Amino acid sequence: MAGKLDVTREVTIGYSWGGGAAIDTANRPNVKATVSLHGMPPRQATAFADMHSPLLLFTSTGDSFVTKDKYVTPNYDGSLVQTFYATSRTPRPVISMWSTSTPSPVWCLPCSAGVERRSGSWPTVAWLRMLACDDRAARPFFYGPHCTLCGPPWSSEKKLWPQPDSAL
Repeated sequence: MAGKLDVTREVTIGYSWGGGAAIDTANRPNVKATVSLHGMPPRQATAFADMHSPLLLFTSTGDSFVTKDKYVTPNYDGSLVQTFYATSRTPRPVISMWSTSTPSPVWCLPCSAGVERRSGSWPTVAWLRMLACDDRAARPFFYGPHCTLCGPPWSSEKKLWPQPDSAL
C-alpha cells in the first residue's frame, strides 16, 4: 500500500477494549478523527490529555457488559476534545445489531455510500468522512437542531462543540 494511502489523514477506531485503544492512539499527530464503539477506558493515564482529534462515542441502553454509565460515560467525562456521544435506545448492544442486507455488524465500515446506507454504518462513516476527508455533506449527521443522531432512536450529548451548532 506504500504510496497509495494518505498517511496525513489517519483515524483511530475500535470496539470494547479497542475503543479504549483508539483513544490511547489518538495522540498520533496525523489523527483526524477517533471513534470508540462501546469503548472501555483507555489504558494510558495521559490518553485524554494527549488526544487532539474529535471523538465520537457510541453506546446503547441494551449493552449489559460495557454499560453506558460504568464505561462509556466516564470516557465522555474524561474527554478534553470536541466529543459527540450517541446512545442508541434499543434493547440490543449497538455492535450486535445486524443489517438485513449484509451479514456484517451494523457499524462495520462498508465500501460505498449505497452499502453504507443499507448496512446502517452511516454514523461512523459520516464521522470519518466529515473529519478525515472534509466532507461537508456528512455534517447533518452531527450538526444542527435536527441532526440525524439527535433524535429517536438516538439520544446525544455534545462537548466542546462549536457554537452555533446550527451553522452548516
